[in-house]
Amino acid sequence: MNRIISTTRSQHWAYEDSMIVVQPFRISPEGILSVLTRYFSGTGSYLVRFEVPLSAIREVDHDIYIILVTGEDEVKLYDSPVGSDQLKLKGTRNLFHVGLVEDEGETIENLRQLWESLKKHHLQTIPVQ
Repeated sequence: MNRIISTTRSQHWAYEDSMIVVQPFRISPEGILSVLTRYFSGTGSYLVRFEVPLSAIREVDHDIYIILVTGEDEVKLYDSPVGSDQLKLKGTRNLFHVGLVEDEGETIENLRQLWESLKKHHLQTIPVQ
């Protein structure tokens, strides 16, 4: 996923400005998958953070983006105002956008295999809250 987001033009349709990755995809000890990006608009920059519990992810899918699908609105989307690094919860949804890719078929299949491996290995080690 880090390869995808480091080479994509866009992570999500709502954010079309130039983008750089601030914090690549990572999984916290609590099993939360997250990524932090910075977008540059004509008037400044702003941050966008997506996060989702691994246990909430049901499938890897795609439209024009690679997406991780949850059953409920368990993906949290945070962003900051232009010129600020202060993230605020913008909302929740059931799609975690990974990014646009050129070779969707191979990439989606690789991500599906990665997800199956994560389910088998990582989800078993996440502490119960």
